[in-house]
Amino acid sequence: MAPRIPAVNAMRRLKKLFTPPPSEAAAHSLYTALVTMSRRPALYTDGGVADTVDGRFDLIVLHLYLAIERLRREPEDAPARQVETPLLEVFFADMNQALRQMGVGDLSVGRRVHDMAGAFFGRVQAYEAALATHDGGGGTEPLADAVRRNLYRGDARADAGRWMTTYILSLRAALAAVPVEDLLAGRLPQA
Repeated sequence: MAPRIPAVNAMRRLKKLFTPPPSEAAAHSLYTALVTMSRRPALYTDGGVADTVDGRFDLIVLHLYLAIERLRREPEDAPARQVETPLLEVFFADMNQALRQMGVGDLSVGRRVHDMAGAFFGRVQAYEAALATHDGGGGTEPLADAVRRNLYRGDARADAGRWMTTYILSLRAALAAVPVEDLLAGRLPQA
C-alpha cells in the first residue's frame, strides 16, 4: 500500500500545477497596464490618434515596444529578460480574442493574426531605427516620420505628431527610471 500524502502537500502540488510561472504572471500584469496606458484619452485628443480599431492597435504596439525596450536594458541573465516572450504571447492571444469578439471567422483569424504580427514587427523596426538615430544625435525627425507612418497612417498631423514624439520620448525616459520590479508588477509611470 502506498503511503498517503498529507492533504497539505497535495494542495501545494495542485497550486504549483495551476500557478503560472513568474514570467507569465508578470507578462499579464505588464500587458494589462500597457493596454490601460494606451487607452488614455489624451493620446486620442492631444495626440490625435484615431479612436478606431487600427488606432488602438497602433497605440498598444507602441506601448508594448517601449516596455520591451526597457526590459532589454536589464542584464542578459536577469529574470526580467524572460518576460519578453510571454508578453508577446499575451499580446497575440489578446489580438486573437479581439478578432473573435469582432466576429472574424475561425478560418480567417490565423491569417489576420499573422498580418498583425507583420504589422507589429514592422512598427518595432521603425521605432527601433528612429530611436537609435535619436540616441545617436540625429534629432527627432526620424521618430516623427515613424509616428506619421504608423500612428497616423501617413496623415500629416504635424502638431499631433510633435506632441506624440514628445510623449514617446518622455515615456521612454520615465520607463527607464522605473525599477524593473514595478514594471513587472504593472506599476507604470505617467509620461
